[in-house]
Amino acid sequence: MGNMKKKTSIVVDADLWRRWVNFVVSIHGSTRRISSEIEKALLEYMSKGSNRISANELRKKLGIRKTTMELNIPKDLEERIVKSRKKRVKRT
Repeated sequence: MGNMKKKTSIVVDADLWRRWVNFVVSIHGSTRRISSEIEKALLEYMSKGSNRISANELRKKLGIRKTTMELNIPKDLEERIVKSRKKRVKRT
């Protein structure tokens, strides 16, 4: 690969990310090499491209449960935020 790097962000399961960070720390003793280890993992995955399985199958194999995020946002949330801000402004 070239010297040029691309800064990016990814969205992954929180438990998977925690396990990944623990994995990298167990190898290197710190989190400083997370990016280089992700790059190595991507390259290895691409080199084994013919053995692909779905993300759900991988989660099952690794014992990672799929998480979903359900938010219950109250209908009056915006109104409560505005009231709270007005109270803070009056205090100062």
